[in-house]
Amino acid sequence: MAKVKLRAYSGRPPFFDIAPWGQQITVNDDIECSDPVKLEYFRNSRRYAVTEDEPPPAPEPEPVVEPEPEPAAAVEVDLSVLDLSIGKLGEALATGDYDDQLDALLAAEEAGKTRKGAVSALKARMESL
Repeated sequence: MAKVKLRAYSGRPPFFDIAPWGQQITVNDDIECSDPVKLEYFRNSRRYAVTEDEPPPAPEPEPVVEPEPEPAAAVEVDLSVLDLSIGKLGEALATGDYDDQLDALLAAEEAGKTRKGAVSALKARMESL
């Protein structure tokens, strides 16, 4: 709720019609107004003085929506290399084609056959990187 007062200007009549509402206000009389459209009209006109009874409520901030992180791309693991002999496995690892899969290959070997030579070849390749 706000109070609106018509300011006195020289040469003006003692009353003034408030367009477009047709309400009459006399100089230095207060009217109460709570309509936001009318208040905006009064605030933008030099003819009126608007005093706020209480400050208008602050707009609520919009909640910040954080984008969901995209799931990490799963690395496809070619487990067929673990079926090779220890010597062939060492040669395959030396090419570097399986460097991004070493952790998964080691886990699969330890969960499967657990060949000492295969485990040591995988760990040796991991340490060499």
